[in-house]
Amino acid sequence: MTEQSSNIGRELMSYQLYNQGVNHKRPGEDIAELSLNQWSNSIAHKVYPAKQALYFAGDCFEGLYQLRSGSAKSILTTVNGVELITQFFLPGDLIGEDGFHNNSYAHNVYFLETSSVIFLGATRVRYLLANSEAFRSRLLHSMSHKLTQEQHLLLYYNHLSGEQRVAQFLFQTSRRFEQQGLSAKLFRLPMTRTDLANYLGMAIETLSRVIAQLQHQNLVKIEHRMVEIPDRDYLIQTLGLQNPLFNE
Repeated sequence: MTEQSSNIGRELMSYQLYNQGVNHKRPGEDIAELSLNQWSNSIAHKVYPAKQALYFAGDCFEGLYQLRSGSAKSILTTVNGVELITQFFLPGDLIGEDGFHNNSYAHNVYFLETSSVIFLGATRVRYLLANSEAFRSRLLHSMSHKLTQEQHLLLYYNHLSGEQRVAQFLFQTSRRFEQQGLSAKLFRLPMTRTDLANYLGMAIETLSRVIAQLQHQNLVKIEHRMVEIPDRDYLIQTLGLQNPLFNE
């Protein structure tokens, strides 16, 4: 979870609370000051089972979502019918920013496990964009950061070996869990190996072979979906992944 998406999450919650009568601030006041944790037990949220879709490509833009718990994936289907996984969402991440273009969502989004989200409708999003400098600034920063990082990763992946791709993904996932206040050394991957291979652009057999190589070098320990990274910096240094992208 990035700092920008966390701050926007506070905006989502505080605006929902205003409309529910819990937040007594008037429109136009700074609603960016409310703490996410302060209201986490007061706000209504919706729970989805694993494999259920949040929305499909082409659906009308209904608003933004913030993942409260669980995980999800976004899928882009090519003209040939090939499904490509473009992103994995973890708690705190915003979902639905692709809906601003053409007022419709560009991806299919499915939940990987039982998950919960909070929702900010399109009308409320437009209200905040027009009336809250803090919300507008943070949303633009979040979208810009995500776009820049995705472009860098796309270009960078062209120069990575299979081992480096997997190591880079584990490194970034470790950082995302760390930003949630969870362990950066021991965590569970919510996606299957098939999904991970799809996202990294490699065959499942190649992914399994790369994981075995990383474990043989004692760089990581992976059992089923549990991942242990004894020394994250050593992992990156050993595989020559010294790139400013990793410090973002």
